[in-house]
Amino acid sequence: MFSPQFTITSQILNALNRIEVIREKIAACPIHPKEEYRLKREAILSMVHHSTAIEGNTLNEFEIQKVLAGEKINAPAREIYEVQNYKKALNWISRKKTANITEKDILKIHGLVSANILREERTGQYRKEPVYVVSRTPISQVIRYIAPDHEKVPRLVQNLCKWILKARHEKLSPII
Repeated sequence: MFSPQFTITSQILNALNRIEVIREKIAACPIHPKEEYRLKREAILSMVHHSTAIEGNTLNEFEIQKVLAGEKINAPAREIYEVQNYKKALNWISRKKTANITEKDILKIHGLVSANILREERTGQYRKEPVYVVSRTPISQVIRYIAPDHEKVPRLVQNLCKWILKARHEKLSPII
């Protein structure tokens, strides 16, 4: 079973309490529907930008905004697909009927975000090869991270899903 290692210190507990107080204050504030729409649009734009940038996507927020609006931009097709796919995955998640996260859901999201990027037979599937995060310079390359062995990934995902379900049942703070 997935078992993240953390300790809830008094400092963390105090921070969680402050976050909860602020969250309650914000939740109690009325917001105009147009402002809510604008804020959601900005949050989605920021999520898409930063999440795809982690994977090396070089599009800026202005370019991403154009892609999400269906406008054409001059950029590599892969980067455009990454943005479109990420938005499709967010839409799928928001339409999902249950908050439970299953292994099937994770593979579905993988299929959505990797469409037109990976070969079709690899989308929505567990990988069958090693993965490395490498920092490259003109004269060297350094392995920064080695992902878990591909044979372990299905069990790790299953354990993560079980842990999420258990954490929800135990009402563990979603911030943790």
